Amino acid sequence: MTTDDIATTGEITRLARAALSPSFPGATAPGWLLDELERGLGGVTLFALTGNVPSPESLAALTARMRGAGAPLVSIDEEGGDVTRLGGHATGSPYPGNAALGAVDDPELTAGSSGRWAPSWPRSASTSTSRRRWTSTPPTTTR
Repeated sequence: MTTDDIATTGEITRLARAALSPSFPGATAPGWLLDELERGLGGVTLFALTGNVPSPESLAALTARMRGAGAPLVSIDEEGGDVTRLGGHATGSPYPGNAALGAVDDPELTAGSSGRWAPSWPRSASTSTSRRRWTSTPPTTTR
């Protein structure tokens, strides 16, 4: 191993910054975030509860401002379920989240609910097959 094989402090800092995805309160990107994006911050996580998504228009302005400072991977999380705020549900999801569907423990309800709530999602035979596999008796195997 030579000194050329050892990462410099600057390289380690750059790699670490690229792996981070912090959050922040409000619908406006703070100065520290824009500064970090200019230095190579990898992403930003938005949350509805912290006021990052008051409307689709403000979300578009926020992401445009962040992308003007860097090239972040922008992710969004809606606490308690699927991200539905962007579909016009300003107060949260009217649909049960994964935890609620799991608590009910009804595979047919769970499988059928995705078609009603998101008809544009592709539903493949492999998805329904794997759901059935979890609820049926496992096959007997011999070694």
